[in-house]
Amino acid sequence: MDANADLLIVDDLPENLAVLSSILKNAGYKVRSTLSGELALKAVALAPPALILLDVMMPNMDGYEVCRRLKAAPHSAEIPVLFISALDDPQAKVKALTQGGVDFITKPFDAHEVLARVSVHLELRRATARIQEQNTRLEDQNTRLSQALADLKAAQSNMVSSAKMASLGVLTAGIAHELNNPLNFVYANAQTSLKMLRSIEDVLNQYETLTPENAAEQLPLLTSTKARTGYHDAQEGLGVMLEGIRIGAERAAKIVSGLRLFTRGQGDNEPPSAFDLHQNIEAALTMMASTIGHHVQIVRDFQTQPMLIGQAGALNQVFVNLIGNATDAMSPTADEIARPSTLTLRTEDCQREGVDWVKIEISDTGKGFDAETHAHLFEPFFTTKAVGKGTGLGLSISHGLVARQQGILEAESQLGHGATFRVLLPRQSH
Repeated sequence: MDANADLLIVDDLPENLAVLSSILKNAGYKVRSTLSGELALKAVALAPPALILLDVMMPNMDGYEVCRRLKAAPHSAEIPVLFISALDDPQAKVKALTQGGVDFITKPFDAHEVLARVSVHLELRRATARIQEQNTRLEDQNTRLSQALADLKAAQSNMVSSAKMASLGVLTAGIAHELNNPLNFVYANAQTSLKMLRSIEDVLNQYETLTPENAAEQLPLLTSTKARTGYHDAQEGLGVMLEGIRIGAERAAKIVSGLRLFTRGQGDNEPPSAFDLHQNIEAALTMMASTIGHHVQIVRDFQTQPMLIGQAGALNQVFVNLIGNATDAMSPTADEIARPSTLTLRTEDCQREGVDWVKIEISDTGKGFDAETHAHLFEPFFTTKAVGKGTGLGLSISHGLVARQQGILEAESQLGHGATFRVLLPRQSH
């Protein structure tokens, strides 16, 4: 029983109101009462109650008309209405139910019957509301997940159209790997949620079999069904499962958001526009998360004001290429033991020959390269990777993309002591 439930009694006879109010107030309910259908409609509009006990025979507007109007109004359509009447005619009961009533109590009142029926319908309304809310949340999560997958497919399609993305296959595989974990988490939680909903539905289905004649017999069976189906555990656990779905969907949405940012404006005809440098670097890191792996520590040292004007899509491709090369340089060979490695991304302002630049450095703790390799780094098809591991186009393409924005791409390294690739972009007002 919910002692805080607010009930409304509608009856044109004050003595009936007094009897019912006494029964319900003694049981702990909050009770309001009105003497006519017109006043009842106004009372419900001002403050909708949890349940209404409505007399059938009243002057001016009978209970059937009051119920019809209640069910037609959005603010009161879901409020359960229990008809009360001295009529014991089956036709009267049928009419009450067809008008939207959920039960029928005959006069004179039996206190135990009144309390049992009120308790059952209050619990049924609460359970139905919880189911509706949980279904809405599940549908919302499924919609968001479907949209995330649709966005991913669209973004992947745009990426495939870029012939210069030499590492597209590896990149796409990495994204799929990153999405797999949250999607599996969402799927597992959704399956468990459905099982819990079925347990709750078993109890609700038994509520629907209640009739005035079998209420006393069925109420103990309801308690037994709740215990057998784990009704209360399902109610508590469902919220936990839905929270897990929300977290998984947010992670998937974050990956897709990074992918959309990464692929925006890809193409040779991308117009310059304002963009957030640090946001684009983070998007590149998200795209390369699977490739980077867990043995690499990522250090961010962002010191510049991040808003720039340029071709963000082209720069995203540069960042992915440079991060991918740095990761490869730190990857152990088959006969080596993986050791802790560090990938450092640094941004700062600098000046060269009186010109203001934004400097982006991507440094690794890998094998480094010698002076001879340095001399050929940005030549097309030059690569130090094993046959089949690289096209030799990544740095050449990146060099051209940076130069197209009046920028500079340069590198420095000592063999055995890692490497640093440096992108210089002109600082422009915006």
